[in-house]
Amino acid sequence: MCGIIGIVSRPGMRAAPTPEVIIALVDAAVAAGTDPAGVAGPLAEADRLMRGDAGIELTAGNIGLAAEIVSRLDLIDAALDSVESSFDDMHGPANVLDSAAALLSAARDASWSIRRDRLRTADAVHELAGRGAAPGT
Repeated sequence: MCGIIGIVSRPGMRAAPTPEVIIALVDAAVAAGTDPAGVAGPLAEADRLMRGDAGIELTAGNIGLAAEIVSRLDLIDAALDSVESSFDDMHGPANVLDSAAALLSAARDASWSIRRDRLRTADAVHELAGRGAAPGT
């Protein structure tokens, strides 16, 4: 038996977030410094808002916004590197250490997702669609 399967997506119904909202969330993560929980929450929310059509509409072709986000992610990643390097010196109950590692992992995952998934996808869409492309075209 042979068959052809097709998947047709439909446009998202969510409005694109504003650059100000995304930058405010990423700035909150920067302000959290070396507190992985304080970093993870705002970054995860920024990642959520930047997903799908709405996020691509916001970021595709917006080189200035992408550069602002990346420069802040660089600061966040440096702070998280500092936290990770201190893990060797940590002592305490295993559940406390595991919890700290999970928070660090959540913060790193959110940073990675924004940098490698959201921004990279938007860049690829912009490159494919070309300058001046509009949603739905």
